[in-house]
Amino acid sequence: MASDAALRRVVTVQLDDWPNQMRWLRQNGYDVAGVSLALQRVDVVTSTRGLAALHARGLVVVAEKGAAPAPFASPEAPDAQYQTPASLQTKLKAYAAAHPKTTKLVSIGKSREARDIWAFEITRDATKHTPGKPAVLFNGMHHAREVMSTEVPLDTIDYLLANDGKDAKVTHWIDANEIWVIPMLNVDGSNRVWTDDAFWRKNASGCKPGVTCASGTGVDINRNYTYAWATCNGSSTDPSADDYHGPTAGSEPETRALQSLVGQIRPTFDLSYHSYSELVLYPYGCDGTYTPQRTLLASIGSKMASLLPLDEGGGTYTPGTPWEVLYAVDGDDIDWMYNTYAVLPFVVEMNSPNQGFQPGYAAWRNKTVQKMRPAWQLLLDQLDGSGVRGVLTGAAPAAGTTVEVSTIGLHITQKRAVNPDGSFHLVLSPGSYHVHVTGPGHAPFDQTVAIGATRTNLSIPW
Repeated sequence: MASDAALRRVVTVQLDDWPNQMRWLRQNGYDVAGVSLALQRVDVVTSTRGLAALHARGLVVVAEKGAAPAPFASPEAPDAQYQTPASLQTKLKAYAAAHPKTTKLVSIGKSREARDIWAFEITRDATKHTPGKPAVLFNGMHHAREVMSTEVPLDTIDYLLANDGKDAKVTHWIDANEIWVIPMLNVDGSNRVWTDDAFWRKNASGCKPGVTCASGTGVDINRNYTYAWATCNGSSTDPSADDYHGPTAGSEPETRALQSLVGQIRPTFDLSYHSYSELVLYPYGCDGTYTPQRTLLASIGSKMASLLPLDEGGGTYTPGTPWEVLYAVDGDDIDWMYNTYAVLPFVVEMNSPNQGFQPGYAAWRNKTVQKMRPAWQLLLDQLDGSGVRGVLTGAAPAAGTTVEVSTIGLHITQKRAVNPDGSFHLVLSPGSYHVHVTGPGHAPFDQTVAIGATRTNLSIPW
């Protein structure tokens, strides 16, 4: 499979026992490209040897979507209008130069091949941080071959800057929030897509610059995060596998760069873009696990999915946890964000199997980014929605300062660390809540608040 350097191809397999057959595919090293839940079909990138094993297993191969010697030849290469690391850097620098008061371009780390990993902030007066402004993060291209996953974050930047001062809602979003965008986390992997292998998924760990990456190189960044790393067979121990989780948790510079930024900005929401399968996913990734905020995440995820029409036919995206609708995942970014910083994170798997990883730019780029706008705009609207935002005034809070929110009578509790700037933001359903803030050297703060359809703001002397 992944280690076979023979002729590779994308094949579509018809499943009649989804959980068990999907598990077999994953356990046997097949690179799952995407799925069609409606048709109960799965696309896998495999080799002549892998294709023979599918037939031997009795699985029905209903289509082959093309074959080429590895690395893939011209018919499989991305359309030249998609972003390379260099072209993206040029665009981001141009945006920052044209909007110096409302944007900030920050290198959050260097890749193994010394490329900058860029994060772009949009907010009113980006030269300073305003405590109490909610933050939100949009990120793309954990997986290098998923070229559309950079285009949507880039469109987010372009849409916000183009409509600031013209559209009242956009102007408010920029006034009231700190909006962070990482269009391309996997810069080295992206370079490999353009110079070496159009279906390269991982980063370039172990690759030699200018030389074709060999079997056994690269780490799947989205299996390398430091929560639940390598815990539930949701990634591979085999360095040649496309979902190889790396030698240790957090071993990769891309992983560490995103973790560091999240630790600094403490976003309320995160939205991570991938392709393809037409899904909206939320934590947790391991079989049988749910978050304490399952109901809230499912509610927002379902609403987001309902806003995203399928590329072909009727219907909308399918929401759920990865293990419920796709397969088990461990060491991924959204589980780490939720567990470590109580971020409410989501994944959108864009496009259908008919579009794949690299659909024609002219035919699908604008259609896709426009279709995705309601999803990220939903989260910006939700920052003003039902919940509580608090700011501790006075001295900066000591480490260990926490906020706990319980429903009156039911005692269902959310607990999270107060941000270093003394702020916190909890998304809640309407109702009455008890807010309890504690920290070293301070008397507790207690207040009962009635939460309605819009956010309640608290100023807390500290």
